[in-house]
Amino acid sequence: MTCLAPLIEECNQHKKAFQHLYNSSQKDEFITYMNHVALHIVKLFMKQSSHYVSRSEQEKETLIHFYKCLMIGILIDWLEAQGDYDLKLFVEKIYHLIDSSSQTLL
Repeated sequence: MTCLAPLIEECNQHKKAFQHLYNSSQKDEFITYMNHVALHIVKLFMKQSSHYVSRSEQEKETLIHFYKCLMIGILIDWLEAQGDYDLKLFVEKIYHLIDSSSQTLL
């Protein structure tokens, strides 16, 4: 989940700009761009992960897709809430919950 860190930092640093784009008439383009950025970040992170290297190509693609969707879902929720909660703290909590319950969560 640490692949979220760069995106979270960007969102926090440019919170008003992200909210403006999300609430603008360019919302669809913004979400498409966020999807591309999130996919790129997750792919870079996964290539560096030792847990990722030994996986089959299908497993790799599934994990990449899952984490990209997770990132986008979290960011959209945060933007819908007008950035009203601490994004970094929320992601840290999610990471620990997933890490501690990964065998029973899904």
